[in-house]
Amino acid sequence: MQYKIISEKKEQISSKEDRELSVIRARMADRDDRIRENAAKALRNMGMAALPDLLILCSDYSGSVRSSAISAIKHIGTAAIKGAVRELRMMCNDMEWTIRWKAVETIAKLGPESIADLCALTEHNCLKVRTKAIDELGYMEPNAKDAVPYLIEQIDRSDHHRDSCIAAVWAVGNMESDAKDALPRLYDLCNQKDEDIELHLAAADAIMKIDPNAKPPYSDIVARHVTYEGQKAIPILRELLEHENASVRLAAKDALAKMDPTFR
Repeated sequence: MQYKIISEKKEQISSKEDRELSVIRARMADRDDRIRENAAKALRNMGMAALPDLLILCSDYSGSVRSSAISAIKHIGTAAIKGAVRELRMMCNDMEWTIRWKAVETIAKLGPESIADLCALTEHNCLKVRTKAIDELGYMEPNAKDAVPYLIEQIDRSDHHRDSCIAAVWAVGNMESDAKDALPRLYDLCNQKDEDIELHLAAADAIMKIDPNAKPPYSDIVARHVTYEGQKAIPILRELLEHENASVRLAAKDALAKMDPTFR
């Protein structure tokens, strides 16, 4: 008798879900973008049963609908993301950068299983996609050591954008000892003859993470920035007084003492 009651309850729940899905599917066909978007949002509470419908909405002509479909897939969880990987890869080339960015973020939720996809995306022609893929690899730290050659390539690219370069420097630093192959390029960045102190200090910090016994040229980086910027360097130097590295704080303090008579 007890088993019969449980079975009947399961049938009632299943029947209710089927009715809800029918209502949502009717809304998916509506010509109003907002109604289809709301349908995508409603599907997030339907679990894996909603995945086939969400995959359809991933190709909707409305960006807001496509975005809501990705959010729903991510909300349902790992199984849904795995089932939607093909569509998510395609959406990394969406016409809207926010959707491309969200697709990369969702793929990365698969953890180490996403590393091959993220490595490939570091070479994407969209800066925001490249930078997001690099950031996600950096958050995976030692699990993503296979990504080190791709990250070094991003640092080395002659046409690299500063944002993706700094992201790659930060990411290899997070790989710690697994990223020793990046050390020569990081030292090159530290000694680069330009005024980009943020990039130079990021390279020095990465060196310290990879090799705790290293001695990056923090003082030279600060001094070179002062040479390039003159008095305009003072605000940056004051910020560097709070830097986590004692060598940077000391170099900034010495430079300020020479440049600003009011400094104490």
